[in-house]
Amino acid sequence: MDSHFLDGRYRILKVLNDGEKGKTYLVEDVNLPGSPFVVKQLYPHSSNPQTLIILRRLFASKTATLEKLGQEHDQIQKLIAYFEENEKLYIVQEFIPGNPLTNEIIQGQPLSDDQVIPLLSEILEILRIVHSYGMIHQDIKPANIIRRESDKKLLLVDFAIVNEAITKTLDNLEYMPREQVNGNLKYNSDIYALGIVAIAALLGLPAKEISQLQSQKNKLTGEIVWHHKNLKINRKLAKVLNRMVRFDYRKRYQYATEVLDDLKNITNVDRDQQKQHHKKLLLILAGVAGCITLGVGAWFLHSLKPVSDAQQQLYQEGVNKYDAGNYEGAVEDFNQVIELDPHNALAYNRRCLLSIRRL
Repeated sequence: MDSHFLDGRYRILKVLNDGEKGKTYLVEDVNLPGSPFVVKQLYPHSSNPQTLIILRRLFASKTATLEKLGQEHDQIQKLIAYFEENEKLYIVQEFIPGNPLTNEIIQGQPLSDDQVIPLLSEILEILRIVHSYGMIHQDIKPANIIRRESDKKLLLVDFAIVNEAITKTLDNLEYMPREQVNGNLKYNSDIYALGIVAIAALLGLPAKEISQLQSQKNKLTGEIVWHHKNLKINRKLAKVLNRMVRFDYRKRYQYATEVLDDLKNITNVDRDQQKQHHKKLLLILAGVAGCITLGVGAWFLHSLKPVSDAQQQLYQEGVNKYDAGNYEGAVEDFNQVIELDPHNALAYNRRCLLSIRRL
């Protein structure tokens, strides 16, 4: 076999990664020219023939589920094929033009709440689907979250379930909760890892410095201490993230849907507050316009009629009460002025402005 071909059909274009657990290649299928794919070569952790038989079965089972998942959901990297060659196991995956999240989480450039919440929500929606298939990604990190170039959607790539079935080794411990390191994997182990990614984004902490978070723990509770007073962040979002990265998985969110519900509540509250603010602003603007219109009309009529001493005295008392902060008393005085003279422009304007102030 030509050393530049795999499985007799995948021409190697480039070596993307050469690590202890295997190699990753960018390849082209000679049967489909112009269509690049990613091929991962996996190194089994044992050379025992009986162990290899079991590993092959496990490998086939895991990849079959992953293949189905990728075919049905376009934000999950598609597994195209898998094969064995020279006692080495390979998987062929979709090549996704785009940029990893590591390009968006940059040291010293924190993302805002408004950027992190949609990012979290989008990935949680993907995890909800993954977990519904009885699968756990096991390797959530910025490098495994790709923003697709064509539509700017986020995709999950490089599921560790296939690697784990073959290699039995752990990488990226900075993203892993205690139970995963101890081999007691849970669905919310993925939620923990995603929480770490979100915290890193809010802090402007690049992937290579994530381990700093693991060292910033409360000595009594084991919880990560990351939310310092100088960090401006929505308190409700901070509460959600704290629950995502709880040291004890039993106190953590159990399902992606739970996190999504709490994030939706945050955005709904913010949206309602914005609507109330917008409504209040419209009322104020309408009130100002009304005051101007009413004042101009009243002024025109008022200019044709002399003002009595009683009106002038009541009006001045209203102004004095306004300046003293007695707004209720001021309104009463202006009302009396208007009763005496329904066309008194100054009294109308003062009362109108007082009404706007009290909105």
